[in-house]
Amino acid sequence: MCQPAQPNFLVVVLDDAEFSMLEPYVPDFVLQPGIDSIVSKGAIVQMHNVQSYCNPSRYSMLTGLYPHNHGATDNATPVNPEFTLLTKVLSNHDYHVAIDGKFTNTTHTKTMKGIERWWITLKDKYSNASFYDAAGTETIMTGHSTQIIHDTATTWLNHLEPPFFLWVGEMVPHRKPVPTTANKDVYEGEPIPMPATFYPFTIDYPSFLYYDDANFYDNADSALLQESIQLNYECLNDLSDFLLNAVEILRTRGLLENTFIIIVGDNGFMNGEHMIYGKNTPYNEAMRVPCFIRYAPWFTPGSVVDYTGFQSIDFAATILDAAGIDDPSFNIQSLGKSLKYLMEPGNERLIQYFEKIKLVQATEDEEDGVDSLSPSFRAVKSQSYKYIKYSCDSVTEELFDLTIDPLETTNQVNNPFYATIADEYRWKLDSLSIALDDTITGDTILRHCNLVSTIATEVLPEPLTGDEIVLSPNPVHQSLSLKFVPPLVNASGTTLRVFN
Repeated sequence: MCQPAQPNFLVVVLDDAEFSMLEPYVPDFVLQPGIDSIVSKGAIVQMHNVQSYCNPSRYSMLTGLYPHNHGATDNATPVNPEFTLLTKVLSNHDYHVAIDGKFTNTTHTKTMKGIERWWITLKDKYSNASFYDAAGTETIMTGHSTQIIHDTATTWLNHLEPPFFLWVGEMVPHRKPVPTTANKDVYEGEPIPMPATFYPFTIDYPSFLYYDDANFYDNADSALLQESIQLNYECLNDLSDFLLNAVEILRTRGLLENTFIIIVGDNGFMNGEHMIYGKNTPYNEAMRVPCFIRYAPWFTPGSVVDYTGFQSIDFAATILDAAGIDDPSFNIQSLGKSLKYLMEPGNERLIQYFEKIKLVQATEDEEDGVDSLSPSFRAVKSQSYKYIKYSCDSVTEELFDLTIDPLETTNQVNNPFYATIADEYRWKLDSLSIALDDTITGDTILRHCNLVSTIATEVLPEPLTGDEIVLSPNPVHQSLSLKFVPPLVNASGTTLRVFN
C-alpha cells in the first residue's frame, strides 16, 4: 500500500479578529464565498487563545507553550531563544517553509535562518509599510499592505514545491481596519447589527473596566461602532477574495485535497460587547478566535467541532500531527495536544487556562489605549463555568455560569448559591498555576482596583414588627445602608445582625 504524501499547509493568521465577524456568524448581506469554500468543505472549530494579545499568542502557537513559559509576555518582548519554533521543526523535516506578512511583533524576527521564503512586516500599517526579506533588508512598499501580502502569497502558491508550509500573516482586521479599493464601502447603507450585549456591566464588575474612554463605548457611540463593524466586514471580504484564488491555484496544481488549510485568529477583540473596546480582557469575545479547517482526511464537509478545549498552545502539535512528524525534542518542549487527539472521546481538555501578564508599569503609548490601570489576571474555564482572578490590591474576582449565562453578563462570585463553585474554581486555578509552572518572576504588580457593587436598598412604607427585612441583592459587598422612614418609635426593640 502506498504511503500518502505529506500534506501541504496553508495557514492564514488573522490579526485581532472576532469570531463573530466571519461566516457563519455574519448577517445574510455579508458575502464571503472564499471563506465559505473552507467552512462548507471542512470544519468550524471552537478555539481559544491563551492570552488576548498578538505577540504572546503567536508565540504560543509556534512553541506550544504559555506566555509565562516562552517569555514573550507582551508585544515588545521576544521569545526565549532556548525554545524551538514550529517553523524550524518543519524546516528540519524537509518542508519548504515560507512566511508572508505579519509573523510576530518583535524585531528579532526580521530574519529567520532555515526559512526558504521570507517577506514580513512588523507594524500594522495598511499603506506604505516596511517589509523585510530573508536577509533582513527593509523595503518600503507603496500600496495597500493587504494587497501586497496577498500578491506575494499567490505567487508563492504557484511555485512552492510540496511539501510546503505557507504562513500568510494578515493585517486584517486590525484596528482601524482599512479595506482595499475593491471592497471599500461595499456594505455602506446595510443594517449593521449591534452586539447582543451592547450595555455595560452594572454590578460586581472590575472597577478599571470603565475608567478610560479609550477602552469603552457609550450609547452615543453606536454609529462609530457600526462603522467599525462595517469596516471589519469589508476587510474580511479582501481575505475572502484571496482564499477563492488560493483554492483555485491548489486545485489547478492538483494539491487541494492534500493541503491542510486553516484560518485562525491570533486573538479576539471586544468591539462593543459590554461596551468594551479592545483586547487583553478575559471575556469570550477577546479569548475565542476564528478557526476554520479544510482537510479531507480529518473532516467531512460541514463539520462542527464544539468543545474540545482546543487552544493556541495546541496549534503546533496539530500541524505536526497532520504532517506525520514526531519530533522528540519539540514534544518535550510543548504542552499542546493535537486537535485530532482532543476530538477523541475522553481526551478533551476539561479546564482551560488563560492569562494576562504585566511585568512593567504600562505607559500611555501602550496598545489599545491607556492600559496602565488594567492588572494582570489568571482565569480558568470549563464548559460550565469561568473563574477570573485579577491582580488588584483588594480581592477582585469574577465567576460566570456559562450554562445559563453564555454571554457572560452576570458575575456570580458574591452570590452565596455559588460559594461552593467559586471555591472549587479557586482551587482549580491554584492547582493549574502550579502544574503549569506559572511562577513568572516579576508579575507582582498590584493595581488599585476592586469590584464595583450596588448598594442594596429596601424601602419600607411602614415599620414592621416581628418580621425579617429581606435585602436584595444579597450578599452585599463593601457597604450596606439602612434607613427607616419614619424613624422607629421603639429603637431599643430593633436588632440588626450582619454576618461576614
